Amino acid sequence: PYLQERWNCGCTNATQLWQEIRARGYPGGYSTVRDRLARFRGNAAGMAAPAPQPPKPRAVAAWIMTRPDDLDPADQTRLDAILASSPELATVTAHVRAFAAIMTGRRGRELEQWMTAAAATDEPALTSFVTGLRADQDAVTAGLTLRWSSGSSKATSTASRCSNARCTDAQTQTCPASASCSPTNPTKTVPEPKFGRR
Repeated sequence: PYLQERWNCGCTNATQLWQEIRARGYPGGYSTVRDRLARFRGNAAGMAAPAPQPPKPRAVAAWIMTRPDDLDPADQTRLDAILASSPELATVTAHVRAFAAIMTGRRGRELEQWMTAAAATDEPALTSFVTGLRADQDAVTAGLTLRWSSGSSKATSTASRCSNARCTDAQTQTCPASASCSPTNPTKTVPEPKFGRR
């Protein structure tokens, strides 16, 4: 069952799977595992085709942080499917994009209203972000209002980590063996977000 589960998650490397089941106590040799996988490949009618690997949290966070009009249609379709299956991530995405609109439009006067709404969601990633903003709210408001300031870039970097944290949580539910299927280090931050001032 474990081999079939991993196969269906997209892992078809015999050496890797043999090492995994040896760590779980399997006493057999590599050739036995290789032959078993060969039967999987030759028995497409009896085996489900390997499912495509889910996108990594880093990629999903990058899609969220990209201006929707600039997002590749294929990536938008994949993101829509993920958001439809995760109401929590959909909530975070809506607030992250609302924050991006405040930042790129230099609408710092709307920050308090945004923070109140974000905190009301009780989403840990958002409430943690709001706590950080309130610790230096005057400076953040200025950074989101004044034309020349480093405050907006710092706030956006933090927002990207906020979305990445929720993406990691959502992705762990996409596959029964997700810890092995997607070896992404969840502590990594996403690239600089692609929202820009126009």
